[in-house]
Amino acid sequence: MSEKNINISDIGEILVSDGPHKSLPLRPKYRRVAEWAYKPAFSISEVCEATESALVQDANMEVRGVIRQLIDIVDGGDLFSRQPDELQRQLQELRDDPTVHPLAANAIECTQMAVQQGLQGRDAVQDGIVTALSERLHANARTTEEHYLVERGPGASRTIRNRMGEVSARMNENGSFARIARSLFGDSTVAITRTPAARNGLDDGVSL
Repeated sequence: MSEKNINISDIGEILVSDGPHKSLPLRPKYRRVAEWAYKPAFSISEVCEATESALVQDANMEVRGVIRQLIDIVDGGDLFSRQPDELQRQLQELRDDPTVHPLAANAIECTQMAVQQGLQGRDAVQDGIVTALSERLHANARTTEEHYLVERGPGASRTIRNRMGEVSARMNENGSFARIARSLFGDSTVAITRTPAARNGLDDGVSL
């Protein structure tokens, strides 16, 4: 656990914990998710906002670069590209590109599965991205849970598991993953949370 010393002349030296989220081996936005998920003062809706913001960042950093290619392959208008074997070959070729980021690679794999299940065009791509985002959230939640188990013990780990489970369910219910996918398509009518409401000062408080 990371700790820092604070000297207070009147009462001597005390140790104050920075909190396990500070050393969480994930991107900074997921450290904020962990911090808010662990503190009961933050509502599940607020943790959802922070989580959606983190996933939007992931999608922009890792998926946006291949979205045009992915749509062109799956949504191609010529008969040749609509042959199932050819479609899967092109998707696999894109998946095997070493420059493709992990989240994009997972989105392509999930799109391949969506096509196999009968979805077509952008519906298949959206389904693939939604599944990949959901899996990224679950993977990072497990990493956070394991980190809190080591740093704070079983009670903290259970808190993270339970709260992130609620977050995942709420985000599924409110269509958060689908909205992020549609924003990647360039749909400007969808509302996504790029930055959660800041509540850093005493006057900001938490939502009631």
